[in-house]
Amino acid sequence: MKNKYTKTIIMFLSLTIFLSLFTNFNLTTKASTVTTKEKDISLILDISNNLPSQSKKEFNTACSNFCKNILSKSPNSKISIITADKTKNILSFTSDAKELNERITSALTSEETDINECLQISNDLFTSNSPSNSDKSIVILNNELSNNTFSSQDKYNSCENYTSSISSYIKNLSSKYEIYSLSYLNNSAKNDNSLLQKSLKNIIPKNYYETNNIKSLSSELNAISKKLTSSPPIIIIPGIMGSRLYKDSDCTVQIWDPVVKLNPSDENSIYNLGKNINISSTLFTKKVVNQVPLSTSEREYGAQNSYKNLVDTICNEFPDREVYFFSYDFRKSNVSAGEQLKDFIDNTLNVSKVDLVCHSMGGIVASNYATLDTSKIDKVITLGTPYEGAPTLINSVLNWSILSEDWNKTDFALGVCGLTKKVKSGFSGVAELYPTRNYFDAVGFSSKFKDGLFSSHISQIDYSKYSEYGKTIFQNIYDSCVAEQEGITLNGSNILSTLNNSYFAIGTGEKTISSLVFKNGNTLDSIDVSSLVYENNGDGTVPKLSSTMIGGLDNVNSNNVRYFSETTHGGLVNSSNPIKWTTDILKQGTSTLGNKTITNGKPYIVMRIDSPTTATIDKNGEILNSDTVSTNFSSYGRLDRIGENGNIKMAAIDEDNNCNVTFHGTDKGKMDYDMSWYDENNNLKEERHFDNIPIEKGTKIFTTTDKSNPTELQIDEDGNGEIDKIVKSDKDKQDEQVLLILNDSDSNNSGGNMTEAIATNTSSLDESKSITNSNINILTCIIIITLIASSMAIAITVINKKKKSN
Repeated sequence: MKNKYTKTIIMFLSLTIFLSLFTNFNLTTKASTVTTKEKDISLILDISNNLPSQSKKEFNTACSNFCKNILSKSPNSKISIITADKTKNILSFTSDAKELNERITSALTSEETDINECLQISNDLFTSNSPSNSDKSIVILNNELSNNTFSSQDKYNSCENYTSSISSYIKNLSSKYEIYSLSYLNNSAKNDNSLLQKSLKNIIPKNYYETNNIKSLSSELNAISKKLTSSPPIIIIPGIMGSRLYKDSDCTVQIWDPVVKLNPSDENSIYNLGKNINISSTLFTKKVVNQVPLSTSEREYGAQNSYKNLVDTICNEFPDREVYFFSYDFRKSNVSAGEQLKDFIDNTLNVSKVDLVCHSMGGIVASNYATLDTSKIDKVITLGTPYEGAPTLINSVLNWSILSEDWNKTDFALGVCGLTKKVKSGFSGVAELYPTRNYFDAVGFSSKFKDGLFSSHISQIDYSKYSEYGKTIFQNIYDSCVAEQEGITLNGSNILSTLNNSYFAIGTGEKTISSLVFKNGNTLDSIDVSSLVYENNGDGTVPKLSSTMIGGLDNVNSNNVRYFSETTHGGLVNSSNPIKWTTDILKQGTSTLGNKTITNGKPYIVMRIDSPTTATIDKNGEILNSDTVSTNFSSYGRLDRIGENGNIKMAAIDEDNNCNVTFHGTDKGKMDYDMSWYDENNNLKEERHFDNIPIEKGTKIFTTTDKSNPTELQIDEDGNGEIDKIVKSDKDKQDEQVLLILNDSDSNNSGGNMTEAIATNTSSLDESKSITNSNINILTCIIIITLIASSMAIAITVINKKKKSN
């Protein structure tokens, strides 16, 4: 029993409701040279003219070597030498080392340099002569202020005013350019003349350098040149549930993904998952470190090792760059994660530029970071990001019955894992993926309302009702989550679409939940999902309209957007083509991989089975089985379980696959079975319905997905291997209910009786936004049957009386 449950729980975790399990395979790649983009550098020289000639010579050598280092390591770079002496200052960028050396020699003979004026010159030069997409940096090289710097004729009253003015100007420019400073402290400076250096050190502490040894100028400038020419670090940001979480700051007790231990007294046991992962619990992530020098056994690959292929490939492709896996607490708001990312970039890495590679919700984290600072984003690559939310997350929160094998063991699963509706609905990271107002307006959602004891109807809801459901599910965090969605939007689209250096990979051609039908309720326990709406253009998790910002990517450079057909959500970080596309973008900002336009998926069938049965769909031995997991994927489609106790099974499969379908009764009840055919553009073409099929524990029903003939249900009522009834849809009688009587000659056994089932067939070419569902009133059926039986009894009585009288 223990092994059985252990196997069940492992399967549950690996196919957890919030993550698509990714197919793992090894990708072997060779290291490649990184193509760097243009770097424009303004070198401001503020050197006192009264320096000894030998010191000036050292300055000249240090500056010349600095320029040579920049140009040799970054051939696309250009430099300008700036002083306040306009007669000696040539205001242009150049990559000619000889010309730069001449400018340096000339600049060192200037008598006075006003750093404020040099900063203004640099700003004007960047604005007029530097490409918009180049990296722009300012390097200030100065020696300590001399005692006679400030005369009565100077326009500044004091050193304090002068340094205050410089400080203010540098603060204004720091959002546009990376600013470095190197101070040569040639005097011991025990007076206010050191204020300039102190001020610069205070403003740019991570980029401030100083030395009192003239011989060290070259090495200090070399350190700056290394920062300027090194390729930016690569930060990989995983999606929701993609980070490992720990209970302690030392990260020894792993909570997600947990170690499978079935001992309730063990704090690390899976029994305690619900308690430990509750939003009220403080959890930790491992320190973010460079992955390149680590062995594969030491690297961070995220929960379930989902990012192993991506991390290893990037590390192999860029051995000379730093690669970080940015784990974050996915339970909390993406606003918080964006702030953490900024702190990591600014204070831990202290770099001028970074490349961001983001999967799924990681793109939302990057979006929140972009609202705080875009100046340090060299490139941002997103793969399968749900910019407008993901309807599947609603189903994941509400469908708390998610244990494999026997769904009667649901209570056991929740007792072990504790991922209840209440726990999941407390995660802001999940709530922020509730589909946005833009998505709602484009797609629409519906709800099933009860008309009475035996009937109900389905109709489209307005946004106020949709928001009401959101507040019911996520309660007091809902409003702040909507505010987060609005906060990362500019001009109707996500903020990343406004950046020239944003790149987007989108999976298409997979069956994806695009909308759903709510089961109406006003509490978290009562609200549920009644039905799912699929499309064939998404990646299996994120629908097309969400990943494309509902047309927002139409305004992005077409070379920055690529579609990968028949690539799953997880495949975007595990399949060879999307990963190769990612490394190409990191190298040179372009790639020939992927499609420039979306390729529509295949025509498909949607099946809905509401019954106490398990469902098996078999295509040449490849099986979708509702017993195994809450969501099951195959090469030809998917199968989902929804509703209370998972009684409702839904499948979306390719139409060109004639599959064998089997239903196996698990309890006594009735089965409603619907089949809907859609074309490649998601237009409804035809429907067939079977209502009120009697089910007993052990009943087996066999059918196929063949559209060319009437759908036939072969019913083995008692599971003894013999067909007792056959129910057919009448393909030729559109919109007409057909009552079928099964005679002895139509059955494989001699006990055929009139079936209680009614089969209906409907053909519809129009997709209606208002869905209606008319159930057969069971009470009416009972009354009719009772009347027929009574009439027959009366007739028999009359006949018997006549016989007796004769």
